[in-house]
Amino acid sequence: MPPSRPLIGSLVALTTAGLVGLAHSRAPSAILPPLAVVDRPDGQPEAYYAVGDKALTTGLTLLTNYWTTLVNEQPNLARGHVDHYLPPALKDLGYRPADALMAQLAETFFAARNPQTGLIPYAYDAELPSDPNDPSTRTTTGNKQPVGLIDRAAELCQWSPDDRALQTRCLELAQSTLEHFDVPQSTAEPTGLWGWVDVTSGAAPRHALTLTQDYGQVALGMVKLADANSALQPWADQKLRFVWQHPQNPTLPLLYEQFVLTQGLERPEEPSSDTDTLYFVRQLFELCNLTGNSQYCDWAMATTQVWVERAWIPEWGHFIRKLNPDGSPAVDSLYGDAKHNILYILVQAYRVTGDRAYLDRLLLAWNNLKNLGKNGLAPETVRQGAMVADQGLDPEQTIFLDILLEAYAASSDPVFLQAAEDLGDRILEQGESAMRLDSGQAGAALLKLAQARYPIGRLELDLPTAGTQLTLRRGEQTLLQTQVPSEIAILYLPQSTYTVIAQYEGTTHTIPIQLSESMQITVP
Repeated sequence: MPPSRPLIGSLVALTTAGLVGLAHSRAPSAILPPLAVVDRPDGQPEAYYAVGDKALTTGLTLLTNYWTTLVNEQPNLARGHVDHYLPPALKDLGYRPADALMAQLAETFFAARNPQTGLIPYAYDAELPSDPNDPSTRTTTGNKQPVGLIDRAAELCQWSPDDRALQTRCLELAQSTLEHFDVPQSTAEPTGLWGWVDVTSGAAPRHALTLTQDYGQVALGMVKLADANSALQPWADQKLRFVWQHPQNPTLPLLYEQFVLTQGLERPEEPSSDTDTLYFVRQLFELCNLTGNSQYCDWAMATTQVWVERAWIPEWGHFIRKLNPDGSPAVDSLYGDAKHNILYILVQAYRVTGDRAYLDRLLLAWNNLKNLGKNGLAPETVRQGAMVADQGLDPEQTIFLDILLEAYAASSDPVFLQAAEDLGDRILEQGESAMRLDSGQAGAALLKLAQARYPIGRLELDLPTAGTQLTLRRGEQTLLQTQVPSEIAILYLPQSTYTVIAQYEGTTHTIPIQLSESMQITVP
């Protein structure tokens, strides 16, 4: 897909909203408006709050505001611009605003579907790289579907497995993807895919260039839907094999960054393999977990091992971004998402093998990066063991936060939780300049941090009337003061001992509680 364009218009306002949430967490006596008010199935409105932990408050605020603004003001961005939708952790928490937002995303996503071809156009019109099959023709994303869009559809269907109409739409899009993107086979050997196909014609004008990660993405989408259509998984497997059978070097499992229908794209001006190919490796690990097919883990581990052994430069204490086809270093620097991808595959390699060496390398690499940066934050670029000063700090520190939390989830080693807490504190102090706001990533990572720190409880308060003045205290600390706009308040906070104070019509009720995972209390 083309590089993401910056979000425009009032989507930028989510940053301010997120920092408002952070301000509330630092000044808990402030009057706190709800994160959202949504109707239950019976029509009763519920007001939602998150208090008691900075990461929890900021994470849920960022997530709610980002996706609410996108749905209301730029719903087209749901069609391929975002990396993913709302995190499943919200569904597990019973956070009903997420259900409402996902339903709206599904509706706007499929509303754009062409009734003849069944294809869905990309979020916006942007110029595509030159097509090697037709280099003189300018091609854009306008009115074209990207091949990997089926994975976003599958995500919508996984959220709402009981919505039969939605499941049918997803399967129809999967079938349309098979029909219009596949490159016909003339032999028994697997073939590749078109990268972009015109939505109206289902064919030309189309674009032959695909990213390696597009193959992993389309395979993930098909596998997630394969329980309802047994033909999808073998087709996905064929496309994965196509990539794997076309390495840059027949004796070394380094991958091409791009493909053109039947082969990897040769680029004489830059023949190296880039860490962008590790998106595909991450997808292979995920596919191995989803399908139980150990072949995918074997492939992923083979490429991981090359990068671990060849891209780590001990005297500099960091990885590099590019390797030559023979496995030798092609550059002396590490920058951009290369820093993230190579650390993610270390976590995934540990999950598969249980070999502590991968986590040790992750911890060493992370500590070196943050020490090369400033204030506990990693640099944007390092070269030969030093920060490139004019590049500043990585603006997406919340991705490192997610990596550390994944390492903690995989290992239960408290050193990774401590590292995540330290980084989370630095991010919250730094604010938006340290957060990846696009796709709600920062909010999801901060929510994950809160859940790793403490068990999070859900407290439902059934109030006597809308407009009740509600105060929540933990010991002597006031965590929440608000006037609830509905008769039901839902609070998310760490499981602990609290005092609830409800005031209405001159009456005050004080209720001590020991919050468990989920509690419902009726205020008389």
